[in-house]
Amino acid sequence: MLKDIQSGLQVSWRHLQTAHFEDGGEHGVSGMDQISNLSLAQKHRPRDLQDIIGQDEIVSFLGKQIESKNGRSVLIHGRSGCGITCIAEIYAAGLLCERPGKGPCHSCESCDAFRREIHPNLRMMRHGAVDDVRFAHQINDEVETESFGSGGLVVLIDQAQLLSERSFQILHERMGRPMKRVTYILCTNDISQIPLATMEQLYPLQVNAPTFASGTVFLERLCHAEGIESDIPALELIVERTRGSFRGIARDLEIIASRGAITEVSVLDYFRSGPAAGYVELVFQQERFEDQLKFLSAWKDEASDKIKLIRQYLGEIFEAASGLTANRPLRSLLAAEPTLAKAFSDRTLFLKAQPRAFAHRLLEIWEHGSKAEHETLLRKASEFDELLGGTKLEIADGNSRTILKPWRDAKARTKRYTENDKELGKRVDHPLNGKVIEHLPYLKAKKLWDSASFLIQNYGQFLNTRISIRHDNLTLKQSDGPAKLITDLTHELRMFIKRSVGGSDQLHWLYVHRWDDEQGLITDIVAHIPDELRDIEPWVRDRFFGNRVLAEIPKDAFSITREANHGLQGHLKLIREMCAGIDPDLSENKLFIRRAEIDIKKTGWHMAVNQTVQGSGVSRFLDTAARRQADNDLTVLSAVDDKTAQMCTGWERAEFAYRKGIIDQRLSEEHELARIYNGNDLQARRKVFHNAWRASRPFREARRPGFHNF
Repeated sequence: MLKDIQSGLQVSWRHLQTAHFEDGGEHGVSGMDQISNLSLAQKHRPRDLQDIIGQDEIVSFLGKQIESKNGRSVLIHGRSGCGITCIAEIYAAGLLCERPGKGPCHSCESCDAFRREIHPNLRMMRHGAVDDVRFAHQINDEVETESFGSGGLVVLIDQAQLLSERSFQILHERMGRPMKRVTYILCTNDISQIPLATMEQLYPLQVNAPTFASGTVFLERLCHAEGIESDIPALELIVERTRGSFRGIARDLEIIASRGAITEVSVLDYFRSGPAAGYVELVFQQERFEDQLKFLSAWKDEASDKIKLIRQYLGEIFEAASGLTANRPLRSLLAAEPTLAKAFSDRTLFLKAQPRAFAHRLLEIWEHGSKAEHETLLRKASEFDELLGGTKLEIADGNSRTILKPWRDAKARTKRYTENDKELGKRVDHPLNGKVIEHLPYLKAKKLWDSASFLIQNYGQFLNTRISIRHDNLTLKQSDGPAKLITDLTHELRMFIKRSVGGSDQLHWLYVHRWDDEQGLITDIVAHIPDELRDIEPWVRDRFFGNRVLAEIPKDAFSITREANHGLQGHLKLIREMCAGIDPDLSENKLFIRRAEIDIKKTGWHMAVNQTVQGSGVSRFLDTAARRQADNDLTVLSAVDDKTAQMCTGWERAEFAYRKGIIDQRLSEEHELARIYNGNDLQARRKVFHNAWRASRPFREARRPGFHNF
């Protein structure tokens, strides 16, 4: 039956454009020949969840979802080469497998169809196979159709960050109207490119990069499977030097093994011969800048990859030279590269600088930004050479244009959006350029105030905590921009609160990005934190930022203020501070400032509009969709819209009590229907009840307290 259904499926959902053969794989070659052409990482690609290393939480969560055969839609993200797609495919295969268990059985008809990517319940897209807008439209149309076979429908999108904005809009709209037994699996190695509205629909699963322990275990398994002789210190050194991804350390193991035995000496020889090491040696030895540029030009990698590798290599050199680590492999590195270590120490003494501070300054030069093109690499190389040696550009023939032309003429890397798109504010994520002079627009201030009001009306809660993050004072291991940092913080804080005090996993928050002439970019977040959890600062400092910063966290990197008055007055104080960026000189804003009772002396701060897309935002439990859903029972009121209303009286408390009574009444009647009726009778009775409930809405609206009856 399954094979008959497969013949009628749309081919456009299949991601491969080459023919598949029953035994020959993608290109029709024999299975043995195909395996011999694979890299180590590809040959030993995990087939089951229990084979995945270093992702215990993900394995546990997905195993339970597969076992229930009613999988949660997820967003799997992390660094490229760490198993994102592999985990997604195992999850999808397990959900579609016909047999019970916590993973695919690899032997049933469904698993065979999945392996050949012709399963009727699978919708898969890898970038480049089909037009993404067409794909999104197919999601909109085909997800409505009945799924085939015994399993639900699985929609797997790899490299989701490459979808267009229009596709995300359609996808978000489709997920906003969920159907039973439909699971969406989105994969990305750049979560900053995933719209917030889409992320809020999915359960996030962050794939960890290899740690020292997990990377070593991974290499041990590969060596055992391939019969490669090695010792543990050599494998540890590979992990220490490669770091980035499981695929990367497997590649380095394969290359080193092809040259001979895996020993510490062979590993050090391999890494010292790399292009990053060669370039750094040229600069430390103060070779002419012309020669440095020629070396960088001959290095056949993307500019962004060069910057990343140089920074990584420098970090290891500086750790050894400054005594920042007692790790034995890096001590071996210091002994093997005394010239670089001595040059670093000599330059530190010459500048009368502390080794840590000087190393930090050099690493700042090679910080990987979102715009990493050849011109960026040239600028970084010039700054690096100037700081280390103070040398000027020396060109033998006096013609600098000949040297620099290849850099200036190189094509910029493909941009996701056009300049016109950026002007429209669809998605911009780059460093600030100059002073920002835009105030908080009135509509954004209104949205913040209305969201804070809705928090009381619908949930009966008050804002009570403010978190301020000064981004310029943080030195992150991996900088994906402030938007990604705030997304991670609010998500992990929500999970921490749920683990600590239980109850609902909802976290209500609002944020603004603002610009300070002295402190740079600052993000202010105001939220409702349960009273049982009085001090979240240790968790934010040690658990959240502690895993993300390169060195100790400066005391002024962030601050957390808990309002002494946890009631209405503390709530109003926090929301007034968030709305104080409104321009006090505009006549249309003066009424809002007066009605909100905002201190005119504290107004007019500037938004960081060049740094992020939105500048401000609210949690999904307070956004437009949440308010629209709440409107089904009772219209959500806005004192800002009603010019005769008093905005700061706390009228929302009476509204919450009334709304809660209305909702309790509806739920009680629905429960009574479910107790009395079942099957088709229940559906018919519910339909009649819901029609009557909508018809009685004017009566409920007429009896509500509102802001005038407070």
